[in-house]
Amino acid sequence: MFFVDKTNFIKEWWENRDVVTLITCPRRFGKTLNMSMLDCFFSNKYANRADLFEGLSIWQDEEYRKL
Repeated sequence: MFFVDKTNFIKEWWENRDVVTLITCPRRFGKTLNMSMLDCFFSNKYANRADLFEGLSIWQDEEYRKL
């Protein structure tokens, strides 16, 4: 089994400050997984669930822990 930490996508996407983001990838490439990850990271319903991202690469940056 492999675990791939895709939380760097959050940092890259946030810092680009694009008005519109179009994510095109082949089938079965993780588009839905990335959208779910963004939802968990920025949604108010997960505001008190820091444990979801502890230990992942995005959590090493203090700025993103405050978000």
